[in-house]
Amino acid sequence: MRAMTAQGYVSAVDAQFNQKMVSQYLSRVGGQSVAGVYPIAVEGRAWYNPSLESKNFMIPGLLVLTLIMYPPMLVVLAIVREKELGTIFNLYCSPIRRWEVVFGKAIPYIAIVFINYLMIFTLSVLLFKVRFTGSFLLLSAGALLYIASTVGLGLCISVLSRSQIAAMLLSFIVIMLPSFMFSGFMAPITSMDATGQFISRFIPASYFMGMVRGIYLKGLGFSYYKWDLASLAAYAVIVYGIFIISFKKRIA
Repeated sequence: MRAMTAQGYVSAVDAQFNQKMVSQYLSRVGGQSVAGVYPIAVEGRAWYNPSLESKNFMIPGLLVLTLIMYPPMLVVLAIVREKELGTIFNLYCSPIRRWEVVFGKAIPYIAIVFINYLMIFTLSVLLFKVRFTGSFLLLSAGALLYIASTVGLGLCISVLSRSQIAAMLLSFIVIMLPSFMFSGFMAPITSMDATGQFISRFIPASYFMGMVRGIYLKGLGFSYYKWDLASLAAYAVIVYGIFIISFKKRIA
């Protein structure tokens, strides 16, 4: 969107220059014909998506949305189902500590979702032929932190929910809908109003969206995304901390 705005300004300057050049030519030759004047034309070139194929822009964004819509729902339903069946009381009364419950619940889902990420990445490159110019290791490191954050969000919602229906509704309202609207999937975050930009700071997808597209299309490195990686790591620490504090292992 910024590039289109800049192109509009350059085209306007070019049009004014061409008009000035034609006027000078006509005043010099004293005629009405402009056959000898060859105006300067602006031709835009896309640096990072030369073919202008929408798949190069949309599929990396869909990777981000898939990894935030699927993991929280999987985690929430699994834990809330234990509440409904009563098997969660085995954890409440067990001698294990709360942080052990967190790792025991989170690590399997993080591993499963990371495998899904590898499958989606492979399909995007081999099947859909999406342009990829960056570092796979950097993208995978960001994906691992991102997945840990989304799984942590699911754990936090599981603490607040008492039924699977409530968990699904809460996941949709708190995670899925804001991630689709304010993550930068359809429009850049910088083009949103102040409220939209403020909401985007609380969504892990907003940090990973720019990273994925930048690594896929621009080949940007660690120095460019170190703050996004740090933000995802801090986000994961916060959501797991909230779960550990809120999880009441023993009941009276």
